[in-house]
Amino acid sequence: MPTPTYLPSPIDSDRIEIPRAVVDKDYRRTISPGLFEFISTCEKNGVRTEDRYLNAFQPLEQCEALLRSEEHSGAFRTKSAGVIRHASNYVSAHAKGEDRRSVSGVSIEQLGPAVKAVAERHTGETWWARWADLQEGSEEKDLLFFTVIDGHLGAEACDLLEVAANACLAWTIGNDSKALGGDEQAMKEALSDAILTLNQDISAAPLGILHKPATAPTDAQLPGMPSVAQLISGHLEHGGACIATAVVDLKHGKLYVVNAGDCRVIGVWKKEEEDQWFSAVLTEDHNGFNPGEVARIKAEHPNQPDVMIDTGRGFHQLLGLGQVTHCVGDPAINRTEEERKALLKGAMTRSAYRPGFPAVDPPYVSWRPDVVIRDMKNGKTGAELKFIILGSDGVFEKMTSEESALLTIAHAAHPHHDDVPKVKLPKLFDLAPPREPRPFPAEPLPGSREGDMAKGDWVFEDENPAIHLIRNALGNGDRDLLHQMLSLKHGTRMFRDDTTAMVVSFGRD
Repeated sequence: MPTPTYLPSPIDSDRIEIPRAVVDKDYRRTISPGLFEFISTCEKNGVRTEDRYLNAFQPLEQCEALLRSEEHSGAFRTKSAGVIRHASNYVSAHAKGEDRRSVSGVSIEQLGPAVKAVAERHTGETWWARWADLQEGSEEKDLLFFTVIDGHLGAEACDLLEVAANACLAWTIGNDSKALGGDEQAMKEALSDAILTLNQDISAAPLGILHKPATAPTDAQLPGMPSVAQLISGHLEHGGACIATAVVDLKHGKLYVVNAGDCRVIGVWKKEEEDQWFSAVLTEDHNGFNPGEVARIKAEHPNQPDVMIDTGRGFHQLLGLGQVTHCVGDPAINRTEEERKALLKGAMTRSAYRPGFPAVDPPYVSWRPDVVIRDMKNGKTGAELKFIILGSDGVFEKMTSEESALLTIAHAAHPHHDDVPKVKLPKLFDLAPPREPRPFPAEPLPGSREGDMAKGDWVFEDENPAIHLIRNALGNGDRDLLHQMLSLKHGTRMFRDDTTAMVVSFGRD
C-alpha cells in the first residue's frame, strides 16, 4: 500500500497532469526510459495527500494485445433494416474484472408463443433453454438486445446478468400481448418490471433457501447435510451491478433504453439530405455525483439526515458505502434488520449483518430502472438512427458522451486516418447542438472546450469502433499516456476503471 505524503511537499518539475481525473488531480512523470510514476492527489478539509505508484513500461505489443484481447464483433442481417453490426471491447483494471456485455436477438413473432409454452409447461423446458433456442433459430431477428454491465464489490452480479438480463427482459415482453404489438407504454412497463422483478428475485433467493427442506438424495446419503446453495446466494449479498440495455424493436421502429446505474447509452441520428448529425444522451447517471439523485434520496429518507454523506470532494456516498443509487443487486443495503439477523443466524454470510450499518429506513438503492423511448426515424426531421453507443463509466470518466458520438461518426467515415486535432474534428462533421435538455451530466460539447482540454489530437487506427473509443478514452488521444495506462501494474484501479464500449451500427448493406 502506498504511504501518503502530506503536503507541502516539493512539486516535481517534470510532472504532467493526467486529464479528466474523476476527483481531485492526477499526475504522471517519466523517471527513466523504463520507469514511470503516477501520482494520485486528494484534498479534503484543507489537507492534501499524495499517493505515488511506480511502474515499469511494458512492451508496446503487450499493451496493444491487452487493449484488443476482449474485442468482439457480429451482425444481424434483416430485411427491414439491412445489416445491423455490433462491435464491443473490454479492458479490465484488475485480474478479475467486473464489466460484462451481452447481445441477443429474437423474432417477435416467435417470442410470444415461446413464453406461453414455457409458462403453461407445454414443452417441459425451462425459459433458459428455450431462450437459447430462440436466439439460435434461423428466423429473422427483429427484437434486439444490447447490454453493458458494470459490477461492483465482486463479479457475481455481473456474471449473473450477463446470462440472465436479456432473457428476463424478453420474457416480460413476450408475456404481454400489447408489448409484442408495439404499444410503447406496455413495453416501457414490461422492461421496467423485468429489472425490478429480477432484483426482487436476487434479494429473495437467500431467504428462500435459508432452511433447505429435506430431499431424497441428501436424506439417503448424508441426512441433514447443509445446503451449499446458502453459501452461493450469500455471495450476492454485497455485490451489485449497473446495467444499461438498448432494446431495438425493428418491427415497430422503436428504440427503448433501460438504465439502472451509471453506464451510458447515446443515440446518433443522421438527416441524409442535409448531411447533418444529431446525438442524444439517453441515460442519466444514477450516482452520488448527480445532485438530482442526492436530493431524491434525501427526500425519500427525511428522518435520516446522513443518508447521503458529503465526501467534501464533489460527490456524495449513499450511507457512506458507495456512489451508485440505482442498480441490480446489492440486497444487503436494502435489508431490514430482521432479515440481516436471519441471514447471520443461518450462517449464510457473515457480512450480511454489520452492527454499525445504519439500516434505519430501508430500502435505499432503487431497483426500478429508467426507461427512455425514441423513434428510430424521427417523424419531424426525417433523421434516421445510425449508431447506438453503450459504455461503462470507465469510458465516460475520460470522455464525454458527445465526444463519443463525434468519434464514432468520424470513425465510420475514416477508420484509419492521420491524427485529427480535437478542435478540428467538430468542424469536419456537422453534429447539431442538442435539441432538448440533456440529462446529468451535461458536459461541454465538442469544440467548446478551452485550455488543456482542447489540446491534442484524436487517434484513428482501429477497425473496431469500440476499440477506437477506448483507445482515445484511456489515452485522451496521447499515445504516451495510453502506453502508460496499459502498462500499469500498481495502482491501476486508481487511474482507470474497468472499461467497456459497444457500438451498434445501422446500415443498408
